[in-house]
Amino acid sequence: MESPIKEIDVRFKNFMVHEINSSITYHGVYYVCAMQKDTESDASVFSRLLYIGKSNEDNGIYGRYLGHADKDEWKRQLDAREYLGFFTAEIADAVDLARAEAALIYAFKPPFNTQHLHVFGYPITRVNVSNVWGLKKTKELLGRYVIENEGA
Repeated sequence: MESPIKEIDVRFKNFMVHEINSSITYHGVYYVCAMQKDTESDASVFSRLLYIGKSNEDNGIYGRYLGHADKDEWKRQLDAREYLGFFTAEIADAVDLARAEAALIYAFKPPFNTQHLHVFGYPITRVNVSNVWGLKKTKELLGRYVIENEGA
């Protein structure tokens, strides 16, 4: 008998520019993106996804960000018009958190991620991503994704 699809909701609730705010102490996932200012509206515009991360057992998202080895390298990858943008979503359950992070990395394959790019080590999972505030060009980061290993 086939097991039911596990659904995980990833609702982004914070957006920050330049760095993650120290008040983001909850556990969850975060996107690190290259952003640009829209010349007409001065709004932040998504350029590209650089990395997807999660908090660890000891620290919330802010603590994980502070100690991340690639933090300076993310900045070096930006061109003169770009700056870092961060979207954060709370996922309290540790198993769902690990599964959601793996699913998002497998789906989007950000250049700074090294794990989960080619193998999704979980049963079929549906990740429902919402609330990226309608930033331009973020449609590829929103929606419903059913993730499974190819050939499974």
